Amino acid sequence: MQISKRKSVRVALATGMAAIATVAMTPQPASAAAASYTKTRSGCTYKYYSSSTLAWSQKVSGGCSGHAWVRATLASGFLTGWYDSTGYIEISASSSNRIVESQHKSQADETPWVHRP
Repeated sequence: MQISKRKSVRVALATGMAAIATVAMTPQPASAAAASYTKTRSGCTYKYYSSSTLAWSQKVSGGCSGHAWVRATLASGFLTGWYDSTGYIEISASSSNRIVESQHKSQADETPWVHRP
C-alpha cells in the first residue's frame, strides 16, 4: 500500500456556521459541474480547475519562476486569501458552504481567471 503525504492548511470561516475550507498541496479527483482552463505564460503551462466544492491551480511544466495561485469566495460570503505553490494548490469546501467563485493565476500581479460554478 502506498501512502501519499499531504500538506494542508485549514481556514476557519468568518460565519456563524462551523464550516471549514481546506487548502491542500496534492492533486485530488475532479467532480461534476466543473470548468477547467489551461494557460501558457513565459514557457510554463498551468492548469486551473473549479467546481462548487473544489478549486485548484497547478504549474504542470516549464522552468519559469511563476507559482500556481488560487482563492475562492464561499456561499457564506467569506473570501479566502490567495494561496500559492510552485506545483499544486487547492481549496476544498463543503456542499453546505460551497464555492461560488474561484480565481486562479500564475503570478502575483496578473488578472486572474475567474469561474462561478
